[in-house]
Amino acid sequence: MTDPATQHAQHVDTAVALAPRFSSAVHYRPGAQAAAGAAARTLGAGVLVTADAAVPARHVRVVLGTTYAPPLPAGPAPAAAAGPTGPPVTAGGVPCVD
Repeated sequence: MTDPATQHAQHVDTAVALAPRFSSAVHYRPGAQAAAGAAARTLGAGVLVTADAAVPARHVRVVLGTTYAPPLPAGPAPAAAAGPTGPPVTAGGVPCVD
């Protein structure tokens, strides 16, 4: 049987770990800074990159803060302007429609 005091202590630790955070960060194990930087660039501006020996090897930990807003997606490329690209086409002096 589990001691109720231990259950309470575990619950408190979990609640502290899940407390809201304002800033977003990518935590990485020393040696994985390149992977952490790539993840932070994908998430957008304002994401901190922090070394953390508690992160397992070959992993990064992403913490999104309450103020996180994903970057806006790139919109479609502007359409090329439609219109004639050369001199008007005529047939016997009568203009044709392209």
